[in-house]
Amino acid sequence: MSGWLSLIIHLSPDDGGDASRRELERQLDRLGDAVVNLTPLLRATKRVGSLAALRKESWSAALELADKLEGRARAFRVAAEVVATGEGRGSPEETFVSLAVNLEEASLHFDDPAVSGAMRATLGEYLPMLGRRLIATSSLMVEDFDYAGGLTAFWADSPEEADVFAARDPWGRIYPGFLFGVLPGFFARNPPPAGPVIQRYRNLPWPGGLRS
Repeated sequence: MSGWLSLIIHLSPDDGGDASRRELERQLDRLGDAVVNLTPLLRATKRVGSLAALRKESWSAALELADKLEGRARAFRVAAEVVATGEGRGSPEETFVSLAVNLEEASLHFDDPAVSGAMRATLGEYLPMLGRRLIATSSLMVEDFDYAGGLTAFWADSPEEADVFAARDPWGRIYPGFLFGVLPGFFARNPPPAGPVIQRYRNLPWPGGLRS
């Protein structure tokens, strides 16, 4: 799959978020086939939020749903190939995701030097450090030219090792970083992006369309 998908990042309220989780799942059930994949966000064994991937055509529905949820939530555009689509592409390993995102309303233009610097550091330093642990990476956009975060999915031998990897995530130089466990079938394993290209390709979230 190429192009982009709608991705809702939802962090539950401090009370545990059971009610908001059920509300999210109820709303997603109403969207039916628009939902591509869903995973809880985990800290240790505690569910603290969710990631929900919807089809590109459901972007407006994703925006509306994120506005309704209790806790902190925002809809983003993510490179479509990083999400497993039920075709057996999901990573089998225990998966962690480093999310460096603005969950409010702010964004940067994609060509801002801070964004291009983070992409260069991702290509030149971060992905080589992860090596075979890398599963997928993508910028997170809110419009064609508006950057609001980045994600990197990887596997690690322990939560402590995952903490070390997440602390060096270049996306975290721009927006606050979060580290979560996710179910192994959510992210699809992708080869590292072909460097050193960091330009947009048809306004897709980076590195969409640039992989060799």
